[in-house]
Amino acid sequence: MNICHITHNYPRFPGDHAGFFIEDLTKGLAGHLSAGKNKISVITPHQQGLPTCQNYCGIDIHRVKYARHENIAYTGKMHHFLMNPVYWNQFIGLFEKTYLKIKEIADQFDILHFHWIVPSGIIGYFIQHPCKIISIHGTDLRIMEKYPFNLLMKKILIRYNTVIPVSTYLKKILEAHTDKLNIEVLPIIGNLDNFISSPSSQISQPLQLITVSRLSKQKNLSVVLQAVKLLHDSGVQVNYTIAGDGEYKNNLIEQTNKLGISDLVKFTGMISHNLIPELLKGFDIFVLPSLNEGFGLSVLEARLSGKLVIGSNSGGLLDLIKDHSTGIFFNPRDPSRLAELIKSVISSNSKYINITTNSFNEAKKKYSYTNQVKQWLEIYSRILHNPDF
Repeated sequence: MNICHITHNYPRFPGDHAGFFIEDLTKGLAGHLSAGKNKISVITPHQQGLPTCQNYCGIDIHRVKYARHENIAYTGKMHHFLMNPVYWNQFIGLFEKTYLKIKEIADQFDILHFHWIVPSGIIGYFIQHPCKIISIHGTDLRIMEKYPFNLLMKKILIRYNTVIPVSTYLKKILEAHTDKLNIEVLPIIGNLDNFISSPSSQISQPLQLITVSRLSKQKNLSVVLQAVKLLHDSGVQVNYTIAGDGEYKNNLIEQTNKLGISDLVKFTGMISHNLIPELLKGFDIFVLPSLNEGFGLSVLEARLSGKLVIGSNSGGLLDLIKDHSTGIFFNPRDPSRLAELIKSVISSNSKYINITTNSFNEAKKKYSYTNQVKQWLEIYSRILHNPDF
């Protein structure tokens, strides 16, 4: 079985967060498939200082040079750049060069696996191949909900044998746009074995809250800041750490100062993904209050780290949390309710232990790296033998 992954996100160096879960999938596939008889390859954008071709862990990586100044990939802002005419020449170069590279080597592969609608999904629309699939990731929401891209999406996705969203939530959005797609939900999570850490039997004093996230308005971290203020005013000793970076960071710092809780809140900045497991060990509760989350990988990482997770009752988090069993849901626009739920949990150590233990055990069993790779091999096999399944 020869499979080529086309993605604008793929790690450039050890510890790089960009597309690490796709790298883990490709490494897992390469490890399960016999070398010599099977080929796993990746086509991804180039960046200055990187080789254009390399073999790493049995995976052939093709990095496509697309512009004199290559600065639209690996930024987390691909969708923003697409809206800005200043970057359109780079997009044209990326589309053209990636298309040509795929055309050059496509005949070597049984399956072409594209990731994200922009840019890979659009490029794949123009590629003729008997077996094309596309994974729809959480950040594709920005495209799926915007005119005219929501209309273009129908025409693009219909050209794929199978469309694979990472959550049931994304599947429902796709089905609302068109009923002519072959859809199967299967997340790409990666190897999270280094996160596995048994739950603690004690809650810290003061209580330690954390969010690991990109700092955008959609992540809605302001509601946690308001809850921290309410907890503090009611006599609860609490600290809150925000790990990550993004365009909304200054707004959050300003709100922290206005609320008078700057001594309770710590901003770490961007943390390398391989350092997050160690970071999480010092915390009791992980909070993700997103208004619109496509999947929520950080929630799964927190569960495997033995942390109690409180998340918004919407989006992809509905696949990851069973309320008061493997985590706790709340209305992401209600800071008072969030504060009440936190106080309820810390007032009952047995409740905290029961939820974190259930959460940890289920996540460890359901989302093991070995199971993930097997699920992908099964779906590849089904698609290969029945492209229209």
